[in-house]
Amino acid sequence: MRAGVWAAAAAIVLFGCGGKSNGGGGSKGGAVQHTLTVHIVGNGQVQSSSPAFSCSADCQRAMDATTTVHLVAVPASTSTFSGWQGACSGTGSCAVSMSADMQVTATFSALPPGMVVITVTPIGTGGGRVMSTPAGIDCPGSCAMPVSAGTKVSLTAQPDTGSTFTGWGGGCSGNGGCSMTAGSDVTVWANFTANVPPAQCAGLAPGATPAAKSISNPANTNFEVTCIAGMGDPSGTLGLENFNFGRPMPNQFFPAEYLHIVDSVSGQQVAVASHVGDSGFFAPTTDGFIGFMKHVGPPLNGAAGTVEYWNHLGNQSHSDAIFGAAVFAGTPFGTALLAGDFHFFSDPSAHQLWMFGPNSAVKRCGATLASPGTVFGLGGTEGGSALVITDGGSGNIDAQWFGSTCTPLTGVFRLITGFQAGPNTWFETAALIGGGIAVRRVDQIDEGSGIAHRTAQWLVTLAASSAAPASAPKWLTDRPNTNLAIARSGAAYAMLPMGAPGVDCAQKVDVLAPDGTFCGLFDAPIAAGKCRTEDFGLGRDGTPVQLLPRNSPDTCAYRWWPSALR
Repeated sequence: MRAGVWAAAAAIVLFGCGGKSNGGGGSKGGAVQHTLTVHIVGNGQVQSSSPAFSCSADCQRAMDATTTVHLVAVPASTSTFSGWQGACSGTGSCAVSMSADMQVTATFSALPPGMVVITVTPIGTGGGRVMSTPAGIDCPGSCAMPVSAGTKVSLTAQPDTGSTFTGWGGGCSGNGGCSMTAGSDVTVWANFTANVPPAQCAGLAPGATPAAKSISNPANTNFEVTCIAGMGDPSGTLGLENFNFGRPMPNQFFPAEYLHIVDSVSGQQVAVASHVGDSGFFAPTTDGFIGFMKHVGPPLNGAAGTVEYWNHLGNQSHSDAIFGAAVFAGTPFGTALLAGDFHFFSDPSAHQLWMFGPNSAVKRCGATLASPGTVFGLGGTEGGSALVITDGGSGNIDAQWFGSTCTPLTGVFRLITGFQAGPNTWFETAALIGGGIAVRRVDQIDEGSGIAHRTAQWLVTLAASSAAPASAPKWLTDRPNTNLAIARSGAAYAMLPMGAPGVDCAQKVDVLAPDGTFCGLFDAPIAAGKCRTEDFGLGRDGTPVQLLPRNSPDTCAYRWWPSALR
């Protein structure tokens, strides 16, 4: 059984209990090189374009631990590719991250008499998808299929966002449908061309992808671990967080939180911050990370927790003990927010908001909330103001704005009416470029056996200090199940995919202009076909951080591209 405790810079529990994304644990950089072993079964080749090599028989290649190898199986004219085993699966191309020694097996089968092979090859500067009738080709992924000679096959092309399908080549021509009667082996090219970016995308589209770096096993534990999406501060220090379900204490076991502090450029771990507690919620600051650590057991029995800070070297400070029900969120300006019904060690309990400075866990300012309702969420804008979301009763959701010194900027106002929560629903917020905030609902979906994932839908936006919410724009509502982050030094948005089971294993990040215009994709393929993915993160220096699908209950694996979206 794996319980989940979701964490994000502005992830707030509304109804039910939230949880963090599932993964594994540990913290050591890989060795300088690892070995890829390729097994060939049947008649064909395995080819790699970067680094360039091919294998017609069993072979081995040593390569740097940060390398991602892209493999393609090419059958001989009398064979068909049956599929991958080992580090690859399915029948399409395969990306192997060399964070450890890896093995793949490519199996080729002889074609029976009377069979021919239809092969699709995507070309051009853009991207898209090609599917066949009868089913068998869904490319990229599965780009070839055997059929009986004389079978009628139809192909359809669907361009990706930001691309245009410009025509067929080889076995078909033109830019309409493609139909053929297969009399012999045939290859069809599908040409996808990237659209010319509009003027507002100048300087925003992703450029050449830098070499990826990776780390795995970032936890010293023999217990089942939950891994959290990676984050990073403006200087390029990564925070890789995991939750250990059993840390040994004298005669007892307690859950524990680990924050692995890693230099994104060198790929080396700098420090590990650990804490005995029920869970933690971390966010990046201007230097390092700040979090609200919930407590169980000694030394603070009965305390809700403390606000704790670690700089990029792992040096720590913390607040007084906090008692009561408190909700935590980081902000885009590097500070932290705490709101709810709570009190510090010797203070009386109050329905309040507190702000904490970006470089310590010292209280900066506080204010009493005007709404008596339970705090359902909070978050901050680029300019330093904070929005507190509360229960308005009868399906209504209320809110109130506060300035950077905790001064109320508005009274209580109605944010959402007629809201219906699911079995486990909460709100999250994201800062908008130029000020303002976007609000979305998040629902936790139980997959059974204690595993869960989340879905999300953007609902409303607010200008900073405005009490007049507007419906979320189409560019947001058209991208459900994404996290919104500010990229390109504050000039663009990055729409980060949330993890889910049975989805395309080639994760992509949409890069958008401030008005929502699509400017390009950052591709982060994991493998061909479908898999369970995890939440994608983005450091505040523009470093995309990918939490890889877990393959062990006590192992995490991350890879990142330093400053790729700076």
